[in-house]
Order: sequence, then structure tokens, then C-alpha cells
Amino acid sequence: MYRRQRQMAGDAQGRASEDRAQLWESIRTVEEEGFRLELGFIQDMYEAGTLSRAQATKLRDSVYLLQLNAAESHH
Repeated sequence: MYRRQRQMAGDAQGRASEDRAQLWESIRTVEEEGFRLELGFIQDMYEAGTLSRAQATKLRDSVYLLQLNAAESHH
């Protein structure tokens, strides 16, 4: 009986680990999509004349920095 309980506990830990990995993958996917959308909005605003080239460049650089920070925090 004890052996079966240990096996069940190990199985539960394995599933929890898989769930955490899947959660982190989902978080990364959402972050990546958010960055992609943000860059798209910046481009749209630049093309519409709402942002100057310098403003668009500065905003893009900020998004790129956020992307790097996010990537580093996941490793």
C-alpha cells in the first residue's frame, strides 16, 4: 500500500510539474503576442503620422528592451 501511495504522489508531482511548464509556456505566448501587437500599434501610428520617426524608434526600442527582459526572466 505504501508503495502505491508513493507512486500516486510521484504521479501528482509529475502532473503538477507539467502543469507549471504549460502555464509558463502560455505566459510566454501571451507576452510575445502582446509585444507583437504593441510593435504593430507603433507602426500603425507612425504610418498614420501620429508618431514621428524618432518617437516610433524610441517606443520600439522600449518594447525591444521589455522583450529582452522577459526572455531573460524566463531562463
